[in-house]
Amino acid sequence: MAAVQDRGGRRSGWVLLGQTVPSATVVIVFVLVPLLVLVRISLYATDQSFTGAHGWSLRQYARFLGDPLYVRVFGETMLYGLIVAAATLVIGFPVGYSLARMGAAARRWRMILVILPLTLSLVVNVFGWLVILGGSGLVNNLLLGV
Repeated sequence: MAAVQDRGGRRSGWVLLGQTVPSATVVIVFVLVPLLVLVRISLYATDQSFTGAHGWSLRQYARFLGDPLYVRVFGETMLYGLIVAAATLVIGFPVGYSLARMGAAARRWRMILVILPLTLSLVVNVFGWLVILGGSGLVNNLLLGV
């Protein structure tokens, strides 16, 4: 399906809107709405979140920030998140940049090398099921014994 383009080669606003609305709807429904519900529940005045509590309070936040264990765990979580984000940027940006600058054949092989390790988990999982459900597997031997 060809995109509608203006004289400058840009896609029309309707085409862009049609491409962004479905993904924006998914993000709003499955990320933003639950996040807003969570914030609303965190502001209830009592611990009884679903009993129709009336009034708003910052008591939950004061309790969270008043406990050194929670503050330490939150700080460590933020630190680990920043470390992972920085490492991803340091490793991922050069790989992505090099992929964008490569020819089609070289890009194909580089993408295979990048994606191949991600399939390892699936392969291990499949072989695990083969061991369990195979002809001489655990389930078959149990059923033959019965």
